[in-house]
Amino acid sequence: MREPEINSTILSQADDGQLDEVTRLIDAIRDLDVAARVAGNIVAHYEGAYLWKKVRQARYARRVGVATNPAGWFVSSVRNNWKPPAGFDEWAEMAPEEYREELFKSWGICRRCWSRPCRCKSGAEAEEVGHGKLE
Repeated sequence: MREPEINSTILSQADDGQLDEVTRLIDAIRDLDVAARVAGNIVAHYEGAYLWKKVRQARYARRVGVATNPAGWFVSSVRNNWKPPAGFDEWAEMAPEEYREELFKSWGICRRCWSRPCRCKSGAEAEEVGHGKLE
């Protein structure tokens, strides 16, 4: 049986930087056993940050046994804006690289030295985008 195609307009509208993010997001949704066509449709209609939050919630729901069908749980959660499952902690469910990125975005904490302001580089080197300064 042939796997359905992902909506190609989603990928064609994304630039190179966004393409990697869209691909990672679709892969994460597909890991929840969501069909490719449904994953592409959801990515086309909802914001990435919202979908990443729902992916983390679905992973948690599957792990604790709330979601016996993670694909259906995820799609319903996205479409109906369900609240997170009881006991869900957004920060605890993030992968380490996502955690560092969110700390950087929300608090300006350096991704390398975990300090604010950055202490691992000095002068002009600390001004590099994505290191010690907010973008």
